[in-house]
Amino acid sequence: MADAIGRPGERARLRFLNREWVLPTSTRYCPQCLAGDGSDIQRQHGGPWKLQWRLSVVFACLEHNRLLADVCPGCRFPALTTPLNGPHGLIPGPGRAILHPAQCRNGIAGPSRRTAACGTRLDSAEIATAALTAEQAALQRRLLQLLSPDADPAQSFHTFADLRAATAMIIATWPRSASQAKILEDERRLAVRGLPSSRRKLPMKTGGRWGGAPLTSPATACFLRLADGLISLSKPDLRQAVADLMRNAPDIHHSGWGRTWEIVRNDCSPSFRNELQQGVRRQFSPAVQQLVEASGLVIPIRQRGYLPEHIPQRLPREWVEILLDNGAPLGIGGVLSRFRRIAAIQLVQAADGTSTTDASRFLGFPSNRPQPGLALTPRPENPWTQMHVNERLPEAFEALALHIASQPHPVDYHERRQRLAFWHLRQADWESITERLPPARQTALRYGSEMHRQCASAYIWARVTSGEWRYAPIFRAPFAPAGFNLDPASVQHALLRLIDTRHDRYYTALRQALNDHARVLAAPPSAPGDHVP
Repeated sequence: MADAIGRPGERARLRFLNREWVLPTSTRYCPQCLAGDGSDIQRQHGGPWKLQWRLSVVFACLEHNRLLADVCPGCRFPALTTPLNGPHGLIPGPGRAILHPAQCRNGIAGPSRRTAACGTRLDSAEIATAALTAEQAALQRRLLQLLSPDADPAQSFHTFADLRAATAMIIATWPRSASQAKILEDERRLAVRGLPSSRRKLPMKTGGRWGGAPLTSPATACFLRLADGLISLSKPDLRQAVADLMRNAPDIHHSGWGRTWEIVRNDCSPSFRNELQQGVRRQFSPAVQQLVEASGLVIPIRQRGYLPEHIPQRLPREWVEILLDNGAPLGIGGVLSRFRRIAAIQLVQAADGTSTTDASRFLGFPSNRPQPGLALTPRPENPWTQMHVNERLPEAFEALALHIASQPHPVDYHERRQRLAFWHLRQADWESITERLPPARQTALRYGSEMHRQCASAYIWARVTSGEWRYAPIFRAPFAPAGFNLDPASVQHALLRLIDTRHDRYYTALRQALNDHARVLAAPPSAPGDHVP
């Protein structure tokens, strides 16, 4: 559960727990669970108060196929309410031995003006909650799986961030967002009751941000179902849905968004982040330019006819030649690796309007390795250090952007990077490749079979994704020691150069076999061929 709440890869540390999607001062509950399972101890004390009921994404009890209850039917306050700034505990007033664990402990004013416990039994069969629909049950099951210890922490983290951002968009554009989805009238009515107060126009200050969780279980089920449907759309449908929502959205600087755009920038999955940011840019440009680091861009931000996912980490040789043919200086050859990297980042920015940091992250450059500073705009004070820059560079980038936009079947490099994020050449596949090769010479034997397999993994990955060898998964944890960096002077880099360029019988045959393997791996996921382990 902590992994799903915390950003993956962060060091464990004490931090403020965001209360917008956690219930620290109250809880939901299932009356049937509190009634117990019939065992001796639960006949006496009732069933347990479950910790997961305090998470806003938990809105249902799958065991009893019911929505959770939100309030005590006696005092009409949320169950087990504690003061916001008071001592927090799972059971308030645990020393009140006279109360059964399933009784409401909310304070109410008694005849003598002293605060007395409400005392209503919350395990009563008379507390009726709605039965789950098949769709609600399936959604709740998926969300609980994301919270389980067996789930991938990174996937859980990004999914919950996507759901939060999507929910904020739906609430901010309510009720127009409801008209775009299939919602029954009863579901719509219950959802309105659980909207944060700013959307109900109530004179309350708490819960007013659109990024906050809905207030009731039925509303949570409704809005999370809509949000889940939004983030599950295919890219073209998602792009259209985001455009429709943003046309009816309040200004992005409105305080009602709260931390929504911070969550989008830092926490959402790359693909969902990209679509939201493009939708925001199209709707609110040029005001949105205040949100991006636009300084230092070679060409302006606008709709380019290509998408950020069509840009690889490492610009292909053909693209570099287009730049040179259209006036880019020959000096880029002296800084070609860095130039390709920063040019890819700028092409993403030109189409997306995102910041340099977000464009770098989108392309798969590790956040713990800052990209080398290579300016593509002139610096008059040091012109001799910028042989890769001239006055025709913007013209060359515009020509390259037009070439990319004109491709009839552009490659989705982002999909390939995502699909192969943990890929490496399996030992069985490596043995299948090497048994068909001619005998290795002494040069190849010097490096050993295992290092050849590792470098072959990086070579194939780079061929499929048009990425850099140094960023291949085989050179990252858990396949490589933490902090490993493929230095140009390393043994691995030397071997990769042999695989890529040497023309003896062994390496020529090996290179051909690896290229064949890469072509199979580059096929769309639905196509027959090698699967990703």
